[in-house]
Amino acid sequence: MSNSDSKPWQQIVWRTPRRSATARLKTLGGNFLAMFGAAPKADRTSLQAIVESFGDPSIPGSPLNEAQQLLLAAGEIEHALLVEYLYTAWSAAPNPAGGQILQIAVQEMCHLITVQNLLLFVGINPSMSRQDQDPAPKLDPFPFALRPFSREVLVDFLLAEMPPLKDMTPDQRAVMQPIVDSRPTQSAVHPVGVLYAKLYWLFQADDSATQPWPEIAALGFDPDRHVADFPGEASSTTFQVDPEAEPYWKSGDGRGGIFKKISSRAAALQALFAIASQGEGLAGANDQQSHFAKFLDIFSNTDFSQLPAKWPTDPFLSDQVDADPTREANRIGNPTAAALCRVFDLRYQILLTSIRAALSRNRTSPAEVAVRMKYVGWAFEEMVSSIKHLAKFIAKLPRKAALGAGQPVAAPTFALDNLSIPDTAAELDRKLADLHRLAAAAIDDALGKGVEAGARLVLSGMRTNDKLRFPELPDVIA
Repeated sequence: MSNSDSKPWQQIVWRTPRRSATARLKTLGGNFLAMFGAAPKADRTSLQAIVESFGDPSIPGSPLNEAQQLLLAAGEIEHALLVEYLYTAWSAAPNPAGGQILQIAVQEMCHLITVQNLLLFVGINPSMSRQDQDPAPKLDPFPFALRPFSREVLVDFLLAEMPPLKDMTPDQRAVMQPIVDSRPTQSAVHPVGVLYAKLYWLFQADDSATQPWPEIAALGFDPDRHVADFPGEASSTTFQVDPEAEPYWKSGDGRGGIFKKISSRAAALQALFAIASQGEGLAGANDQQSHFAKFLDIFSNTDFSQLPAKWPTDPFLSDQVDADPTREANRIGNPTAAALCRVFDLRYQILLTSIRAALSRNRTSPAEVAVRMKYVGWAFEEMVSSIKHLAKFIAKLPRKAALGAGQPVAAPTFALDNLSIPDTAAELDRKLADLHRLAAAAIDDALGKGVEAGARLVLSGMRTNDKLRFPELPDVIA
């Protein structure tokens, strides 16, 4: 199983649907029209209107190849959203909105793992790539950015996750209609439901309206274009994550993300619909537990005049002053904060590589399942301990070299640093060893920067734990 050398977005051709949505609705009969209704022209955010406006995201080749590449693109978006939401959630503390957005970020992580299962089902390798590594302005919900909690950021999140206006309650529509109407065309936010809609069509067995998302049959996608067979179907019992049989993949906090094993066409259709319903908005049903509903609740109940110390936007590390005043304002120049950010980035990269390494192991093999469990454990250690604690210590430090009244704070950078994650088990093992060696040096550097006692304790604990993972690592410095 190998991924194409071309990036997913670069292969997309935007085609006008062969038949208008309204024409296809008529052919599906009165019951379908009565159930869903034709979207009014004024409803500029409906799924039908989006497909008719932007077109059908198509990839040349077989339906199977198209599904594979679109799933890779979907994974990039899920990864980007979970990081963006996590950054915004952390920046909101101690505002209660932070905890609510954190829950959404956790659910996006579940979506990301389910997309990995779908990738395995269609016969290609999982991928931990992120949207900004492969940007596509026409389909990305918005350009990737790490942004602190604000009214403007929440508006973007709402627009990316919203269902059709016609499917909202009157109270929801009263809030969202002015936002939609006032949005400049050049700064449009793209709901990514069209991507999941096209995937759903490809996964259907035929052109018939199919539960649980019969609306897809009316969107004008190319007829008779469906995946016939799924070369990775057996992976549901070998390499895919089974949340029931493998409880160690679950955080156990009951945050309700869409986390499913894909063992059949029907299971794939259900998973695609469930992700679109919960997270990407355009599934034709107004679920009160959707990300849109949660973001709208935060938006409607937050006093934006009482926000915590503002984190930077797109923080980055550099020893050199940037000539662009906007970029310079977000540059982390404090040596201690920068050292902790380097450790943070490596722990984030270890987290991603550990997930990928776990997915490279066959869970029906006793020897491999032990390694699989080990790597999942590493991923959770990084997720709930290392990066979480480091983010708190980084945000206590000034962004520039000196601490003073009104000095803006630093923040974690989530840098991938051209991370390339291999596919074979042996190469993944070596990659994790390399990342841990880099992390050891970065931790030692941070410890030499005079970090506070709490941060020193956390860093020393990481080094001790890493030494257990890789005994060949040098001992922690005094």
